[in-house]
Amino acid sequence: MPTKSPHDLDPAPEERVSQLENNAAPEATILLVEDDASCLRALARNLRANGYTVLCATNGSEALDIVHVQHVDVVVTDLLMPCMDGVDLLLNLKLDHANVPVLAITGVRATNRLVRGARLYGARVLEKPFDGATLSRAVAGALGR
Repeated sequence: MPTKSPHDLDPAPEERVSQLENNAAPEATILLVEDDASCLRALARNLRANGYTVLCATNGSEALDIVHVQHVDVVVTDLLMPCMDGVDLLLNLKLDHANVPVLAITGVRATNRLVRGARLYGARVLEKPFDGATLSRAVAGALGR
């Protein structure tokens, strides 16, 4: 079981309860991997508002712990993180969970080695800043919708 950081990794548990009360079946399960707590909360809130179940991790190691025990339909990961960066996470996912699509999000320039590495492993890269609609379209595209 991944350990939680001092940051709130489950940014909006009341939204999950609200979704269950409304009997709304989640569209898909998204694993969100982001080391910045405020960005993690904002992205999770956006995805939940679009009907997705969101699991959160603050680095690649935590993300791998989650995918080994929980079904995930799409991984949305930052590239520049402590412990295990997004490219190392992609490599591990391609070895053990090759069928899970990955979206990489980054604030670094597209010429950066992390961005090139992410693309090499088949991830679509979204450069920060992006809006919620862009993220939603990218997730829907990763799900083949």
